Amino acid sequence: MTHSHPNLTADASSLSVPTDENGGLALWFKRCPACQALAFPPTLPGCAACGHSLDAVEPHAEGGPFFLREFVTLHVPLVDGIKTPLIVGEVEVAPGLIRQAVIEVAAEAELALGQSMRPVLSGEADGSSRRCVFVPVAQERS
Repeated sequence: MTHSHPNLTADASSLSVPTDENGGLALWFKRCPACQALAFPPTLPGCAACGHSLDAVEPHAEGGPFFLREFVTLHVPLVDGIKTPLIVGEVEVAPGLIRQAVIEVAAEAELALGQSMRPVLSGEADGSSRRCVFVPVAQERS
């Protein structure tokens, strides 16, 4: 079961929206009117499950649960600007809908397949390099 946030207003330039003062985020999705599948990111023109147009569908925020399905530590930057080591993983953001994400923990030993994750803002407090990352649900951010 997902935790919906119906009172949040969609910002077309963002894939996530803050939900609390601790950096917690909800993700923007669109629900297909034909088959009820969730689409992420909400900028997709059509449903990946059935192909129905999503142009007229308003995005809504969902707060999870999100689950870690795979993870690996990158030791070599794949593109310019990536600082390594960096843990990346596949996170199930909706049933059957898996997306790659940065996982923010000190070491892989803190992670387990199937672990509940939550999206949070990470980076500079002034907003100059903020990004959405995932952390284990039980982990408190410092």
